[in-house]
Amino acid sequence: MPPKPRTDDEPGQTALVESAHVKFIGMSMNALEAPPEIDDRMTFTVTARCIGSGLERRKDGELRKTMKMDVEDVVVTGEIQKPERDPELPYDESQDTD
Repeated sequence: MPPKPRTDDEPGQTALVESAHVKFIGMSMNALEAPPEIDDRMTFTVTARCIGSGLERRKDGELRKTMKMDVEDVVVTGEIQKPERDPELPYDESQDTD
């Protein structure tokens, strides 16, 4: 008997439409003219072909419908987005109490 579809809103709640988790495979490193730094975000458009589907058991025992997608092409579609950082506060040496 297949598992009941779940939503992420409430554990055990049945979804109206069965969804599947997607796994991308076959990605290779392509050269980027301006590579991102750690914690930067980039947006890509990915063309992939479905090469399999089935059920996968997670560590918590839940069965999930999974689609396996073979990546055929990846295109950068946006600018590099820098993470928001906390503003640096000025340092006041007069407050040192050593």
